[in-house]
Amino acid sequence: MKRWLVFTDLDGTLLDEDYGWEAARPAVEALRAASIPIILNSSKTVAEMAAIRDEMQLDGCCIAENGSVIYTAPLHADVEVLETSIRDELVALAGRLRKVHGYRFEGFSDWQVRDVMQLTGLSRVEATGSMRRQATEPIIWKDTQERLEMFIKQLHEAGVMLVRGGQFWHLMLAQTNKGMAMLEVLDRYQQREPDTLWGTVALGDSPNDWSMLERADVGILIPRTDREVDLGRFPGVRRASFPSAYGWNDAILSWLSEIKEEVECE
Repeated sequence: MKRWLVFTDLDGTLLDEDYGWEAARPAVEALRAASIPIILNSSKTVAEMAAIRDEMQLDGCCIAENGSVIYTAPLHADVEVLETSIRDELVALAGRLRKVHGYRFEGFSDWQVRDVMQLTGLSRVEATGSMRRQATEPIIWKDTQERLEMFIKQLHEAGVMLVRGGQFWHLMLAQTNKGMAMLEVLDRYQQREPDTLWGTVALGDSPNDWSMLERADVGILIPRTDREVDLGRFPGVRRASFPSAYGWNDAILSWLSEIKEEVECE
């Protein structure tokens, strides 16, 4: 027997510019009817994703902060944020490099809630949740491309990488990404049901999604309105017809029509 798991990015993928997913509701309900789990795999924090999981009635695990946190607690459970975290170490490292080399960038650790609200369009509650980070630090780079490359090299030497998301660059440990976290969650399902053949679908729109798109059995690129992505480096990845939630909805419904007989046999 074969079953499927759908892993999805949020901003610019499942969510539209207003952070809503209503346009994707038909596909979400179709997946639910087919008993196909939806696993959020986002740069957002666990706290930030709680309301979305609630609205979508997702009781399974979710992957937060670009694969750095896999959260398995039940819906509505309180989210514990460590007093001392990997994020603190990342902020300290970036701060030292900024001080020594005069790099021009700003990150969440430099801002107040109102700053995050203004930059992202999030509500106060949402922005507060976005700042409850454990393992990543989003920044906005304000320096030259040449100095960015130097910054990235110095981070790499310290075991840290800088990954491009939709709006921000994300500081995170070099051995972590969305694709590796997806495979870890897949392994958990396989251990739980060893007689089941599991397949994966992944949807995303930004460079921090590439690692899961290229590892999935079915990778779906959601197009962006602000920049084009060359699919030449991802020969097996499909391209959705529309951006954000509309594209997500159309792509999932099209894929479900392809496996209709397979789903009906489950």
